[in-house]
Amino acid sequence: MFKVKSVKMDVDDLYYYDIIMDGWEKKHTEEAIPFYVDHKSEKSIWDHPYLLKIFEELDAYSEMRYAAYRTAIKMRHLQKRLGLPMVRLTVLRSVLEDHGYNHGSLLNIDCEQLTILLRDIYQTSDHRHFDTVKMEKFVDVTLNFLLGLYDTTRRGFMKISSVKTVLVTLCSARLSDKYRFFYSEIRDPSTFVSEDNLAPFINDLIQLPDMLIESEAFGKNVSAVVNSCYKSTSSNTGVSEDMFYRWLLMEPQTLVWLPTLHRVAATETVKHEAKCNICKSYPIVGFRYRCLKCFNFDMCQTCFFTGQVRGRHKLKHPIEEYCLMSALKDDTKAFLKTVRNNLSKKHQRKSEIKYLPVEGSQEMGVRSWEQRSVPDVSRLSSDISQQSLLSTAIIHSPTSQPILKLNQADFAVHATQPCHINTDIQVTVASNNNSNTDLLQKQRQELETVIKQLDEEKRLKGNTVLKQKGDTVR
Repeated sequence: MFKVKSVKMDVDDLYYYDIIMDGWEKKHTEEAIPFYVDHKSEKSIWDHPYLLKIFEELDAYSEMRYAAYRTAIKMRHLQKRLGLPMVRLTVLRSVLEDHGYNHGSLLNIDCEQLTILLRDIYQTSDHRHFDTVKMEKFVDVTLNFLLGLYDTTRRGFMKISSVKTVLVTLCSARLSDKYRFFYSEIRDPSTFVSEDNLAPFINDLIQLPDMLIESEAFGKNVSAVVNSCYKSTSSNTGVSEDMFYRWLLMEPQTLVWLPTLHRVAATETVKHEAKCNICKSYPIVGFRYRCLKCFNFDMCQTCFFTGQVRGRHKLKHPIEEYCLMSALKDDTKAFLKTVRNNLSKKHQRKSEIKYLPVEGSQEMGVRSWEQRSVPDVSRLSSDISQQSLLSTAIIHSPTSQPILKLNQADFAVHATQPCHINTDIQVTVASNNNSNTDLLQKQRQELETVIKQLDEEKRLKGNTVLKQKGDTVR
């Protein structure tokens, strides 16, 4: 069965780097653009062989049914392989300022400058994780990744704003702090965000899911995303700071993978005292899912993400998601919801879109990360080839896509605790308040007795109906 391996991956996992690089030699063009030569096959390619291996690893997540989670887990895998969880936003901001790349800088940065910048960022970060040899490996791979994103024709330079966008997105920081950094980068001196600044920022950000072959689910139409943001304001000047944050908190469809990434990172080591009713794994690690139609039916994230079912459980059943360990109070609330869903159809929750749809966001044509040969070493220019859309799991309706929400209050206190996700799934942040435990346990036992009686009555009624039908046939 498919396993979400990202939760077990260690940032120090470079053990097969040297094996992959065996036979490869790194060289540079006159513009200091790196490329790689395989002496065994006598071929030259732009892409770092280790980075190509990382993208091959991402295929392991293709079985995941939900685009937001699938993209976030791919992003988390990539983030760890590049060593960026150990780079804090405070360090990143300090190094950028030391290099003269202040907020709103419109400068370009070439390969040589970018190499020095990345080396200083890793070197200034947590030294427990980056020795000199390891640091140079991360620098090489991250540099090649940035070139693949923003310099596909290998001109040898890119905008520093694009570099900032990616590094801040994948570094270690609270989501609210990242949003504030983004605002400080794209605001005008008047403190408003103009269309001219917002559009390039959105374009830079959506290159990440596009590189992961996931942009079809979220859309690539930059104008549609900008229009979505501007619908929230009546000002002719631009989008104010509070409106910019409010728009991000509504989680526009094109960017919904970003808050999902933070929830994945926050939940990946959480252990729940529950057994998965499908694969029988215990304890459940990561997200825990509980069916609100079937009694005492828990699922691990692997079974939920891949759409596994068992017994009477159906994919259309309402689901509750647990990010943290649940208390008895939370389990009792879930049990009451299950009772309500089984006793009365009118109380069953209707599907709702919990993210902000972006009209006209779909735009055909995504690129793939593939090994690109260097056709002419003397010229050394190549485009990332276009290919048809892959048959990945795509969002078709609100009932098939769990999408995530942040509380506005959480943003105000610099927190990133999840609040809601799309359709019949609701995120539950476990409470540590265990008061009235005995009373809750007693109520639950009484309710279980009532449910058993109802199930028995339903079974007897069904048998009676079948018997009557049999008599009629005879």
